[in-house]
Amino acid sequence: MATRKKSKDTEAGANLFALLPHEGKAEAVLRERAGFWALPREVASEARRELYVHFRLGEAGQFGIPYRQVEEILPAGNLAKVPCTPEFIAGVVNQRGNFLTVIDLKHFFQTAEATYPETASVIVIKGGSITAGIIADEIHGNAEYDPDALGAPLAAGNISNQQYVLGTHDGTVTLLDADALLSDPGLMVNKAGQRQTQPYISKEE
Repeated sequence: MATRKKSKDTEAGANLFALLPHEGKAEAVLRERAGFWALPREVASEARRELYVHFRLGEAGQFGIPYRQVEEILPAGNLAKVPCTPEFIAGVVNQRGNFLTVIDLKHFFQTAEATYPETASVIVIKGGSITAGIIADEIHGNAEYDPDALGAPLAAGNISNQQYVLGTHDGTVTLLDADALLSDPGLMVNKAGQRQTQPYISKEE
């Protein structure tokens, strides 16, 4: 009886051993994960850093959008105003044959006078199934941020609705959340500038 039990234990142990990765890609993945969690906190934080597009609104407003929510950057020179739209709709631009709605964040946030210099650009962002552009006074380039080290959204800029804000980087740059921004019910308007059930900004089917 004892011999049979020992045999079963040995067989079970062998089966468990067979499930463990010993070579190839699976073992490499386990080694990588083990290495990450063995990193000092400072090094692990560096590994989680993300890039964002840094841009200016107004004279001194510093903002950013995470790279994962940015599709491309277009010149604002071919921006065309569309009649009978709200003030926060800056117009549309031609994106490879498709008309892309561009949002004027200065009007939407009510933070500055809605005029733009020659350095203005359109940042194409995507939130969920919605794609739109936002117009920026100037693109400063890109920078990195640590998602775990962002300042509190309540301390970010003059934006009335803090749900648009991921947080602040280095106490000066307000990082925006494209998912929250593009899902705002305030972007749903009809030709008379009144709310409707379908968004004015484009949505993928």
